[in-house]
Amino acid sequence: MREAAKHVLLLAASLGLLTLAILSPSKLVPALLASLIALAMSPPNFSYPYPQSYAKYDYVYRRYVVRVLAVAYVLLALAAYPSFATECIAFFVSTYSILSFYVGEHAFVTAFLLLIAAIASPVLLAPPPPTASPELSAVFKAFIALSMVAAPGFLGIYYAISKYYSKLYEHGKIDEVKFPLRLGVRVALSLLLTGFSIVGVAATIYLTPLLAIPTFAVLVGAVGAIMSAVEELTGRLWSYLNYSEDFVNEAAEVLLDNLAKTGWEYEVKRVFLRRGVKVIIKKPFKAKIVVREWVHRAYLTFGELRTSVRVGTGTIITVSPGPERAPRELRELMVKVLGQLRLENEAAQWAA
Repeated sequence: MREAAKHVLLLAASLGLLTLAILSPSKLVPALLASLIALAMSPPNFSYPYPQSYAKYDYVYRRYVVRVLAVAYVLLALAAYPSFATECIAFFVSTYSILSFYVGEHAFVTAFLLLIAAIASPVLLAPPPPTASPELSAVFKAFIALSMVAAPGFLGIYYAISKYYSKLYEHGKIDEVKFPLRLGVRVALSLLLTGFSIVGVAATIYLTPLLAIPTFAVLVGAVGAIMSAVEELTGRLWSYLNYSEDFVNEAAEVLLDNLAKTGWEYEVKRVFLRRGVKVIIKKPFKAKIVVREWVHRAYLTFGELRTSVRVGTGTIITVSPGPERAPRELRELMVKVLGQLRLENEAAQWAA
């Protein structure tokens, strides 16, 4: 009976905290958040030796009742005390509750990104300050539209779609991976950097030319992200990104071992300023394969001195042309390489 007691106590606590939130405006936000946390922890775990009817109640409560109650909680709080905080909480919880039916816990990322876009959207409709020049107002609104609305909004929607189709693929309901997440990240990054580039150009012209160098760097990044997204959309580039696992040496060794068995004419180069290899295939077709490390950096500040340090590395694999345009021999090679690296989903993209 321990699970049943825990379930009843947490559910009662969530209802009590919700009542406190509605009756005490000064404690509304913390009490409402605590109520939602208690509700999220309230589902029981009625496994053996509980009867089967308990397990059915467990399933229904987890899948339906918790979501309905969460939405009801935030809507009650919003109706009682409309404010910016309650609107944000209601939007986030409602979005998460609906999308989690289809993508599970991945809905958290989508809800958070869509919340950012929703918060920034009213700025586009607001009239500019009377003292602001038309040019600067246009630059500011372009930045908000691209970097704060379009980029997180697009990535939030694309992320949910990508995870949904990945789930279908993992369950064998579709034969190929659709909507790869890396493509959505590239498009969102293009929008984000384009917005910052517009601001940088305007600041360089109107404020100080000293901002020309960082603006140029951001502009180059925006152009690179756009070209990368276009290449992948047209099938000219395929890439794999793993930001948490570093197996660059293993991937390079597997790639070179398989290439040595082909008899093709190719050239191997080192990647500039990064650990990895670049393979340029010259005959019997032209292609390029790059395996390199991804470096995650953090900044440390000592008084007035600020320096960057490595805090982790990952793995990036890019192949040009991609699976849709690659010749049969290259597709077969990538299936072998990715299969030996235990990247089954990625190998399936080349086998299709």
